[in-house]
Amino acid sequence: MRLPLRLFFLTLHVFLGLFLTLLLAGLFRLDSQHPYYKRTTRWWLSQVCTIIGIKIRVHGEIADTPVMLVANHISWADIPVLASHSNPRFLSKSEVRKWPVIGWLADKSGTLFIQRGGTGSANNAISQLTQCLEQQQTVLVFPEGTTTNGKDVRKFHPRLLKAAIESQTPVQAVALRYTNIEGEHDEDFPFIGEQTLADNLLIILKKKCTIANIHFTPSIHPTLYTRDKLAKNAQETIKKLISIKKTEA
Repeated sequence: MRLPLRLFFLTLHVFLGLFLTLLLAGLFRLDSQHPYYKRTTRWWLSQVCTIIGIKIRVHGEIADTPVMLVANHISWADIPVLASHSNPRFLSKSEVRKWPVIGWLADKSGTLFIQRGGTGSANNAISQLTQCLEQQQTVLVFPEGTTTNGKDVRKFHPRLLKAAIESQTPVQAVALRYTNIEGEHDEDFPFIGEQTLADNLLIILKKKCTIANIHFTPSIHPTLYTRDKLAKNAQETIKKLISIKKTEA
């Protein structure tokens, strides 16, 4: 019964998201960064986690001033998980914008998009990120550029961190780790390989529970760093945290 019930409630919740977006962005013409719009988006995404069976444990604290968050990337679910305890503007691959319904909701919520492999697109993304940071908006990027199995961290591409340097905004590394209730690595959760979004979603919906562990590390100011050093520092910090075999209770 778990799968059909969760699928039913998730479908209802998606329709609720469509209604709220049409109401806020269409009828009331609110900008995605309007406080009420942001609170609504955060609530909606946090409820996605509840419906699909994700319990969140937070270690450390997100900075109380605007920052560039940099995190390891494991799944599409990283977005609702992180949004439930922060309120950043996400940078996502351009393919997400084409996803039925979800892509439209992401676009209307203020998500920034980047086309992978294109220098022009990367420069445009850096420009958008810099502008957001200068406007005192927290942003989040996944410098690996792809999802991984969650057991290791790939090289962090430093290009996007140029936005933090240009805007003189602190960088805060965030480590994500998905486990079962015993604290063991969840092998089935990562969205990798040839899986489709639907395939991965069904796997998650069938599971009893997944623990999403969010580790917020102290932020660092970019004044004395190059973008390469910023990227390497964040990568090494996150790698140390996810190498812990058992999550703290």
